[in-house]
Amino acid sequence: LQNEAMVIFFAGSDREFACLGIENLTGGKERFVQNSDGAFGLWQLQFAEPPKPGALRLTGVLDTSRSVFLNPNGQRCHYQRIADGYRFLWERLDLPGEPGVVDVICEVTLRSGKSYAEWNIEVRNRSKKYGLWEYSYPRLRQVFAPGSGDAMQIGRAHV
Repeated sequence: LQNEAMVIFFAGSDREFACLGIENLTGGKERFVQNSDGAFGLWQLQFAEPPKPGALRLTGVLDTSRSVFLNPNGQRCHYQRIADGYRFLWERLDLPGEPGVVDVICEVTLRSGKSYAEWNIEVRNRSKKYGLWEYSYPRLRQVFAPGSGDAMQIGRAHV
């Protein structure tokens, strides 16, 4: 995916469309994100069961024994070309005891004349047992060391 300012490299579906790198075309073709092995995958989701009635619950604290992580690794996925970008789709993903209840749709756009990419994720959760607790998207590895570059990454949030 490329415009005048940058090029974004993605792995194929065999490596879950992991972002392999982002290269700055305006500053000497410096690559400021590097993930040559694609080991991270493009996203990670954490689902959790609600607390049992009457159980003590602290805001922002999750009982990890009642949660499950979902990664794109080995999941069914495909992509579509959209205006100025790509849409990556993982459909009918399984949660424990609930087959086919999650769809993940990621869009990356790089519009002409812009010096930034837009990264959007949509999670469709049809689970009767688990709710989305946290997501990490995009999963980028080896972004500039602190103080050595000019880039901003926002990609982890509690829901």
